[in-house]
Amino acid sequence: MSFPLLIIPLHEYVGINTVSLSILKNFYEKNIPCSFFNIIKNKKNIVVYKKKIISIINLLKLDIKFIEPIKVDTDTLNYINHNNFNSLLDKVTDAYYQECIDSSMFSINLIQGLPLSSKNYLLNIKFNLLIAERLRAKIIYLMNSNIVLSIAKIECKQFEYNNFFPLDNHSVIGIILNNSKFDFINQPKKISLYNYKSKFNFSLQDKKKWLIVGGMYNDPDVQYISLNNLCIYFNAKVITSFNNDNFFIKKIFFLNSLKELQNNNIESQTLFLIDVIDIEQFYIIINFLKNKKIVFAVILIVMQEIIDNNITIIQKNYNFIPIFFVTSSKLEIFDLLRTIPHTMFHKKLQERKDNINTFSKTIDINFSLLRKEKLINLINPIFFKYQLKTMCQQYKKTVILPEGNNPLIIEAASICNKKNISKIILLGQHKKIYHYAKKNKIEIKDGIQIIDPKLICNNYITKLLNIRKQNGLNFETASKLVKNNIMLAMLMLKHDKNVAGVVAGIETTTSEVLRPAFQIIKCKQQYSLVSSYFFMLLHDRVIMYSDCAINTNPSYKELAEIAIQSFETAIQFKIKPRIAMLSYITNTINNITDENVIKVIKATKLVNKIRPDILIEGPIQYDAAISNNVSKVKCPNSIIKGKANIFIFPDLNTANITYKAVQRSTGSICIGPILQGINQPVNDLSRGASIEDILYTIMLTVIQSSS
Repeated sequence: MSFPLLIIPLHEYVGINTVSLSILKNFYEKNIPCSFFNIIKNKKNIVVYKKKIISIINLLKLDIKFIEPIKVDTDTLNYINHNNFNSLLDKVTDAYYQECIDSSMFSINLIQGLPLSSKNYLLNIKFNLLIAERLRAKIIYLMNSNIVLSIAKIECKQFEYNNFFPLDNHSVIGIILNNSKFDFINQPKKISLYNYKSKFNFSLQDKKKWLIVGGMYNDPDVQYISLNNLCIYFNAKVITSFNNDNFFIKKIFFLNSLKELQNNNIESQTLFLIDVIDIEQFYIIINFLKNKKIVFAVILIVMQEIIDNNITIIQKNYNFIPIFFVTSSKLEIFDLLRTIPHTMFHKKLQERKDNINTFSKTIDINFSLLRKEKLINLINPIFFKYQLKTMCQQYKKTVILPEGNNPLIIEAASICNKKNISKIILLGQHKKIYHYAKKNKIEIKDGIQIIDPKLICNNYITKLLNIRKQNGLNFETASKLVKNNIMLAMLMLKHDKNVAGVVAGIETTTSEVLRPAFQIIKCKQQYSLVSSYFFMLLHDRVIMYSDCAINTNPSYKELAEIAIQSFETAIQFKIKPRIAMLSYITNTINNITDENVIKVIKATKLVNKIRPDILIEGPIQYDAAISNNVSKVKCPNSIIKGKANIFIFPDLNTANITYKAVQRSTGSICIGPILQGINQPVNDLSRGASIEDILYTIMLTVIQSSS
């Protein structure tokens, strides 16, 4: 089973690509299958990025799946805001579930979060945390080792990380320390993290600890900057023509006189910034450097007039040395150096490989804990919603919305069509629908068919009479009934093979929707009743409640039918059913005189007899059904072990109160009521339904029709 692991940077200059590749190397050496997903990249740089990353992956000989990042333009990447926030979250979520490993074996999907910048620091952190929440990913926080170590030296064993984001409300494995930027002019000494690793952890405001799961010191010997890029950055002009494509700078040295050189060690691959008023000083310095037989480059900080008078001499005598000039002041150049972007730094491929190999050896993640947690096998609500959408896109069905003039219905129909969820038939007036759509910039395209009910209702009078003739229906009454859009929609569903289902109720009561459904569509032959269920999308799982809308006080036989219908529904939606028959008593069946409990006992026994393949337990209390810890105390021999995902309530009163209490108290998404046990899908909307409610009800209707 696949496991999402998200790297979230909390500082700039933390070398997130190096860290990601080091983690992948560590996984690969432990024979753990993995994929790599860097969630978002600038589309201008995507080709170069892919080439670089894939080259390193190949050099490291890693057999991993590389997933294409979401491509965005520069403005979107630099200014993630409330307008594009949710759309980007959806794109990342979709890409993850489409492409990442999902196997029966234990595997890791490594996700690289958005890097931070001063422009978008807070929103980028929020974005990364929401991705973790959506994918139910474990988190590794990536922190700048220079910042952390300076704090660690003062506090010795721990420090408090102050941030108003609830960083520790998420499932954090630990932190990795790294630093990808160093001072070119004053290079720091190498600082090893290994001495600190065992000495301190990190304390948050609630005193929880973060474990260091990896770290690396900054190594200036493997970090470079391209001479070409640096000259472009300084706006330096060429004096001597030289092949600079593969010339990388490791150190920058400011010079005013030869004396400064004589007192310092001179290294190869140094760029000398020579600031001289007298050009003769330049010749003295450059001749001294030439005799040292080192590889170096020069940028002269000089007036244009001096260059004009000396350029021929310099080109003639020093054409084997890359020499440039700028007319800026020394102060301006120094300021540019201070703010040099970290994206200009490079590491040579082989040296990057060595660095990653070293870094990967410092990473220590407890995979046994991850394996245990994944065995709980709860359905991720985000994945469930994604799965609904993708299933609908495969089925390509048509759904009737009889309240077609309603503004929310029009908007939902447009979204359905745009996202390829289903084709839509709107029963309503063309003029009214198009006027609203145009006014609110809503697209009405080919996948949406508008039918004026007045033009077709008379075609269904005879059909209605044939269905209801045994009930004494006459022509006059039938003529009136077909003018009701709900009744007309049911007749269209009954007689048109291209129609998958009906969704209604935003302007009508539940009884006004269900009565024509029962009269025209009717119950499935194997059942004696129609029941309903809700999908409850809690923060960490998806569960079903039944029956919350139809049957007031079902008998034990009816309760058994509701359980069996719910089992079949769960299978339809790719949920492995574990049914709890709820009561106020857990597994106590002797000396029971309460008819309400006896009903649950008899219903459970009947299900076991009719369908021994169904995993069902009852009577059982809600807490014992949903909590493993409570289950161990109240029913240690339980077969569902506190992992129920279908809850059958003994009566409508209890069921309706419970679903509304959970919905309003927890902020959970409730999808329903959805009808089950009916011949063709008909589903009722609440009169307070949102566009999201309508969309999910349409999705469920499409999936129901495809069984």
